[in-house]
Amino acid sequence: MEQIEKLVELAVLRVLGFVTLAVGVLMLGLSYDLRLAFEVGGVLTLITGGILFLCAQAAPQRDVRKTQAWIMVKADLSHLPRDRVQQMLSEILRQVYLRYAKRAFWMSGGMIAVSLGLRLAL
Repeated sequence: MEQIEKLVELAVLRVLGFVTLAVGVLMLGLSYDLRLAFEVGGVLTLITGGILFLCAQAAPQRDVRKTQAWIMVKADLSHLPRDRVQQMLSEILRQVYLRYAKRAFWMSGGMIAVSLGLRLAL
């Protein structure tokens, strides 16, 4: 079970890695105006957290066989009934999405706070 959770988390982290890369490159491109870079980064990270939250809400109704997580754990769960796999994987996905949504919200709050601090300081 723990191995399945790690694989599902890896599937979510793969997607989040590309999102983080995109936000980081955009912030780097805006580094001429540090306040603007942190503001844009904070807003985009806030949007990412919102999308993760919506994915967590939709996870129980979504067919897990159409996710990257299913591709990674298919061999480990082939012996279980389909409804049990659906229930188990959707709950794991929901928990992982919520965990990273919470982290994204905290990070966006920090970036927006830095942006506001720079606005007041400059």
